Amino acid sequence: MLRGDKVGLRARYDDDIPVLRAEFLNDVVISSRADGRPWRPVAPVAPDSRG
Repeated sequence: MLRGDKVGLRARYDDDIPVLRAEFLNDVVISSRADGRPWRPVAPVAPDSRG
């Protein structure tokens, strides 16, 4: 764990992956701004094809 005055960082765990998918990959606004390709929903069990 890295600790600073305002932020704490830790290693990513397997339990974090669904949360990361929900927050970043399935968010239409963030996804469309970060990627030039059209947004398409990703099934929770599908491998990430945006690699």
